[in-house]
Amino acid sequence: MSEASATASIRADGAARPRAAPHVSLGLVGRVLVSITVFSSAIVYREPAPYEILAVATVAFFFAVAGLAFARETLPAVILLLLFVVGGLGGPIVAIDTGGAVMYLAVTAFLAATTIFFASYVAANAERRMEAILAAYLAGALVAALAGIIGYFHLLPGSEMFTLYGRARGTFQDPNPYGAFLILPALFALQRVLVGRIERAVLPTIAFCVITIAIFLSFSRAAWGMLAVATLLVVALTFLLAPSNRVRGRIVVLAVIGAVLVVAAIAVALSIEEIRSLLLQRASLVQDYDSGPQGRFGRYLPGLLLSLEHPFGLGPGGFARVFPEDPHNTFLKAFVEYSWLSGVAYLLLVLVTLYETGKRVFEAGPYRWYLIPVFVAFLVNALESVIIDVDHWRHFYLLVGLSWGLVAAHDRARTR
Repeated sequence: MSEASATASIRADGAARPRAAPHVSLGLVGRVLVSITVFSSAIVYREPAPYEILAVATVAFFFAVAGLAFARETLPAVILLLLFVVGGLGGPIVAIDTGGAVMYLAVTAFLAATTIFFASYVAANAERRMEAILAAYLAGALVAALAGIIGYFHLLPGSEMFTLYGRARGTFQDPNPYGAFLILPALFALQRVLVGRIERAVLPTIAFCVITIAIFLSFSRAAWGMLAVATLLVVALTFLLAPSNRVRGRIVVLAVIGAVLVVAAIAVALSIEEIRSLLLQRASLVQDYDSGPQGRFGRYLPGLLLSLEHPFGLGPGGFARVFPEDPHNTFLKAFVEYSWLSGVAYLLLVLVTLYETGKRVFEAGPYRWYLIPVFVAFLVNALESVIIDVDHWRHFYLLVGLSWGLVAAHDRARTR
């Protein structure tokens, strides 16, 4: 948070005070709706989840009632999302379950709409709205993380509902999206520890530790890798872009302390038989279901060749009609089940989003400390989409929206 942006926020608030009371009420209702919606993204134990209902109400309220303006800076993302959805329209025609295919595509279109909403919402008042979104996200993440920890250690009666196959899944259906969902709040908590005020570092430190434990207990290899890579990148970028050598020195000290604590935590975890056995089982980069001609990785090349025969896609679930399982690769899924158009659009969406956000991380601006964790979180989630299907992950679309909202806010601030 910069002094200039804070002053701009104060002036904006001051200019708004003489307006009629209904504007104040609409603003309050809007903030509550957004906070509850973001918080609910942490509860996906069953589908449809509360997020769907709340997000529909929130998007409708802002565009139809509150008069939220579309952020023109986000147009590239909007076009690519539109092409991604439109490219899949032919799928239900060839799908066996037409009704199910239509519903699947409708959910994809809805999630794409949430991206457009969050991008426009953040662009209009980035600092204030990012703080509210991140607070709600962190609160939801802590609820999900604590549920997973409680479930794994059976601390409450019936808490086994928060585990799956001996792995923590918290308030999610599966440990893999559970672990990926927790990455962004972990990175923001980490950054607050690195560059925030020392007297305010206690709560972010606790939050980071709780979320890290939850990710570890998910025994998701992808989530482990995401957390490790993302943590290193956030520390490196924060160190590189720190405003002073004093802050850099603090980051180095905290990084060393953190590394020592991680080693100690792993040693303690390995002393627990249940954790050690599952850890040794999951630590292998390639599991039985990954290898072989019909394994996860073995299906990639035949799946790509299959997409060449069906330029308009096989429709949702079409890949599993030919192979034992879903593709577990969002890029491949976009080409095979949606269409060539969707595949190209998804690939470009990922690349363009990474370029635009990454570019602005290295440009001076008031939103850099929001851009760094969002950029890194999106990067590792995009990398995970190579080995798992994320086209219906709510937080993935939220990350895209936050990325483009910050891009728009950054450009507007530089223009001013």
